[in-house]
Amino acid sequence: MRVVPAWEWIEGTSFRYGPLIGVLPESPQRAAQIQVSEQLTLRLFGEAGVQVQSEELGRTIYGKPQLRWRRDCAFHHSISHTGPITVGVLSEGAIGIDVEFEDRRIGVSPSLLLRRMFSTEQDAASCLERWSLLQLWTIKEAVLKASGYGLAGGLTNVALNRQRGSAECFGQVYGLTLLRWQQYLITIAAKANV
Repeated sequence: MRVVPAWEWIEGTSFRYGPLIGVLPESPQRAAQIQVSEQLTLRLFGEAGVQVQSEELGRTIYGKPQLRWRRDCAFHHSISHTGPITVGVLSEGAIGIDVEFEDRRIGVSPSLLLRRMFSTEQDAASCLERWSLLQLWTIKEAVLKASGYGLAGGLTNVALNRQRGSAECFGQVYGLTLLRWQQYLITIAAKANV
């Protein structure tokens, strides 16, 4: 299903290949979500001029589609979903994307979550001056996806530069783009060329 989103750019830069979104009428079962992720992945590559067949897609350990190695394709892509929406982005460099429902109920106390996300209370307080708690979560998760580690890389290993609106993780710098689509917050983290 094709959706032409009206993105609200919160901050950051645009991309040569813009993010795409797929929407189901309600929160899907796992099989439907997998199908939407696969279709969105094929669209991402197709819009960049790379024709990919579904049999060329594999799955990550998290069940997300990934393109099996091809010599003619140097693109990286990332997919994220929450509830009925799936978002994806494609880039020539390492990239990660995360999406969360803006009014998501967090099942733990915010102070506990901040302790898991930041090494010091000062870092957390400084970042909360610029971003909301949920934006911080999407930023850190998108960066960890772009780094290739995912959440196993540890939220505290993502250091945010509040002034520049960027992040560093394991010695790599990532530019950040924050978007809103309807009631969803979306963050894209792209490895910076330094």
